[in-house]
Amino acid sequence: SFERRSHCSSRGGNMTHCVSISFTFQEKEIKSLTAEIEHLKNFGCLGISPSLEGLRDENAKLKYRLNFLHRSLQEERNKTVKSMININSCLQEIFGAAIQAAYPELENPPLVVTPSQQPKFGDYQCNSAMGITQVNLRDTS
Repeated sequence: SFERRSHCSSRGGNMTHCVSISFTFQEKEIKSLTAEIEHLKNFGCLGISPSLEGLRDENAKLKYRLNFLHRSLQEERNKTVKSMININSCLQEIFGAAIQAAYPELENPPLVVTPSQQPKFGDYQCNSAMGITQVNLRDTS
C-alpha cells in the first residue's frame, strides 16, 4: 500500500482516487485475514488425524480417572475414624511399598521404621538401607 501511495503522489494524480484504492486493498486484506482466522478457529487447517483422535480418547480416559480419584479421595476424607491410627504401622506399609518398588528382586527386604532421635514430636525415619545393602551383597556373591 505504501508503493501505491507514493506512486499516486509522484504522478500528481487524483489523491482521493489513490486513497480509495489503498482503502479498498486494505479492506480486502482485512476480509481475507478474518476469513483465515475463522478457518483456523474451526480447526479447518488440521483435519482430524488418527493421532489427534487417539489423544482425545486418552484425554477423556484420563479425565474420567481423575474424577474417579477425586471422588474416592473425598469419600476417604469424609469417613469418620472410630479408632486411633497406628502411625508406625502406616509408615511401615508406605516404606515397605517403596522398598519393594525400588528392589523388586529382594524377597522380604528388611524394614526398620523408628522415631527420629531429633526432639521434634512425630518424626520418623526408615533405617533399612544398611540391611538392604547387606542382603543385596549376600545375594550377589
